[in-house]
Amino acid sequence: MSYFMIGVGGTGAKLMQSLLHVSAAGLLPGNGSLTCLLVDADEANGNVLGCREVFDSVKACKSLTLGDTTLFKNSFSLTGPWTPVTDNDVQSFDEFFQYTQKASRGTDEAALMELLYEPKEREMQVRQGFRGRPAIGASIFSDRIDFDKRGDDWYRMVDSMRSASAGGPVPVLFTGSVFGGTGAAGVPTIFRVLDRELEKKRVNNRRLGLILMLPYFTFGNVEGEAIQADPHSFAEATAEALMYYHERDFLSMSNSMYALGESIPARMPVAAVGAKQQKNPPHFLELIAALGAVRFYSGLPKRGDEHTLSIAMRATESNLGWADLPFEDPIRATQIALLKQMILFAVMFRYVYSPYILREAKNDRALKGSNATIIRKHVVPYGVTSGDVARDVGYVNDYVEKFLSWLLSLSTSHREGFRASLTNIGIYAVPEGKGWRLRTVEEFRDKDFDRDGLFINDAVKLNHSTILNRATVMEIQGSQPHGTGYLVRALYDACKLFN
Repeated sequence: MSYFMIGVGGTGAKLMQSLLHVSAAGLLPGNGSLTCLLVDADEANGNVLGCREVFDSVKACKSLTLGDTTLFKNSFSLTGPWTPVTDNDVQSFDEFFQYTQKASRGTDEAALMELLYEPKEREMQVRQGFRGRPAIGASIFSDRIDFDKRGDDWYRMVDSMRSASAGGPVPVLFTGSVFGGTGAAGVPTIFRVLDRELEKKRVNNRRLGLILMLPYFTFGNVEGEAIQADPHSFAEATAEALMYYHERDFLSMSNSMYALGESIPARMPVAAVGAKQQKNPPHFLELIAALGAVRFYSGLPKRGDEHTLSIAMRATESNLGWADLPFEDPIRATQIALLKQMILFAVMFRYVYSPYILREAKNDRALKGSNATIIRKHVVPYGVTSGDVARDVGYVNDYVEKFLSWLLSLSTSHREGFRASLTNIGIYAVPEGKGWRLRTVEEFRDKDFDRDGLFINDAVKLNHSTILNRATVMEIQGSQPHGTGYLVRALYDACKLFN
C-alpha cells in the first residue's frame, strides 16, 4: 500500500512533521510507504527545514537492522520543497508575470493585473511566501505546476500514483492552512489541478483528502515589512476560504475533509515573514491532525459512510488528555499503547539506555570485553566496532531528541492557562525563561521517574531499572535484528508495557 501527502506552506510542513513522528511510532497502517512532497515558495522556510531534519533523522534510524517491529516500520520518501518561483532574478509578483513589459505595450493582461491587484501587492516580494495574499499565490501556482515535465517533482509524483493504482486505492492527502498565504493559495489550487491530472491518467481508484487548519496561532508585527500577514484578518479570511471550499463543492470531490482550529489562538514567540526565522513551535492541534491523517490512510470512512460527520473535541477547554485524542475504534487502545511505548522508549533511550550502551562500548576493547549478555551475543559476533555503536546510537539519540522536543512543545502552554496532560513533563524537561527545555542527561532524575511516573494518572508502574534489565536480557524471536539494531530493538520491546 502506498500513501501520499502534499504539505503546502509552513503549516503543511508542520503537519507532515507530526505525521512522521506518529508514523515512526508505528501508527501508520500496515507496512505501506509514505511519499511526501513539500510545497513552498520560500525554500528556506524554517518549518520546511524542520520537517526535512526530522525526515533525515528517521531515515538514518532506518539504516539500523531492527527486524520485524512497529518502530520505524514504514518506508518514507520526502521531496521538496517544490517552489513555483525558481528564477533568482524574479523577486516580485510584477516580475513573475512581466507586468512592466506588458503595461508598456498596453496589453489586456496588464490591465487585468491592475484591476485585480493593488500596486503594493504587485510589488510584493514572493520568494518568501505570499504573506496572507492567497489570490497572488493561486495565480502563481496555477501558472507553474507542470505534470508533463520529465524529472520534475510533479511528474514523478503523478507517475508514482499511477504505478500505485495497480495495487489498490491511492490515498492522497493535502494539508495546509486556510488563513495565511501559501497554504490558503496552494491547497485548493493544487487539489483541483492534480485531481484533473489523475482523472486524465485514469487513476480512478484515487482517494483524496484534505486537512485544513483554521486559525490556531497568532503573532506580532514584523518591523520594516510593508506587506505581511495580519492575524486580525484571519477570521474573515477563514470564513471566505471555507465559503470557497463550499461553493466549489470540494466536499463532493474529496473522500474526507478535516478542519481543525482553536477558539483561543496560541501566540508564536517569533514573528517573521519567512526564511529560517519562520519556525513556529509544534502545537497539539498538529498531533490531532496527524491522527486524522492516520484515520484517512486507514481507509476511513468506509464505503457507504462517506457523508458522516465526525466531531473531535476535548472535555475541558484548558486541558488535553489521552481521552481527548481522536484515536479510532476499535484500534484505539492499540494506537494509544504504541504512542506511549514510543514516548517511554524515547525517554529511556536518551537518559538511561544510551549512556549505558556507550559506557559498555567506549572503545573496541571495552566492547569485546563487555559483561552485558546482549552485547556478547548480538553485537560482538557481527564484527560491530565501538565506532559503529557510537554512530548508530547517535542516530537514534538525534531522533529521540527531536521527538521529545516535539512532544514537549505540544504539551506546554503557548497561551495562558492551557496544558496538555499527556506526560509528566518534569521528568524530561525543566523550566527555562518563559518556556521549557529538555533536560540534559546529567539533569535526569531516575528517582523522580520511578516515583512520579512518566504518564499522568497511568495505572502502569514504571521503574527505570526494571526496564533496563528487561532490555539487556531480551531475546527477540522471529525476524531478528543484529548489531546496534538489536540493542535498540531490545529497549523498544522492553518498553511495551501498555495494553
